[in-house]
Amino acid sequence: MTGATFGSGWTGSGDNGFEVSISGDALAFTITFAEIEANVDAGKSDDLFVARVFSAVMPLEGDGDEVSIAFRASVYAFTSEGGTGYALLSVNGQTAVQQFAAETNDDFVEPLTVTAGPGSLLHLVLVAVAQRDPASPDAAAAIRPVSIDAEIPLPR
Repeated sequence: MTGATFGSGWTGSGDNGFEVSISGDALAFTITFAEIEANVDAGKSDDLFVARVFSAVMPLEGDGDEVSIAFRASVYAFTSEGGTGYALLSVNGQTAVQQFAAETNDDFVEPLTVTAGPGSLLHLVLVAVAQRDPASPDAAAAIRPVSIDAEIPLPR
């Protein structure tokens, strides 16, 4: 029995490019984003709300029982007064949301654990949303996903 591993037949789509790296033992992967960013800035655009979406399907291969897979979305968020945003990570319908209040300027990691077994597909969605209050003339927000990491525990 080899246990569950990430398969090589993944597919994905998103804004401005991304790269997938699967570890040699196929128990971990990292998706790194080139420049996916939701950005609203009163000085540059009339937009009050901007969203960026990335989606992928990653197969689980191998044999054995279901495993708990730990996902982590790394996101940078900047919001001025009057700006807000959030990042949403969803895998197979289980969802974690990180909200960013006004006057945020930091890196965040949003964890999510999902149970799945060999032969199944992992449907990943990452959404970044930036919004600004029209009553704040200088409001701005930028939400930039950096990466998604996933890890299957070693088989017992």
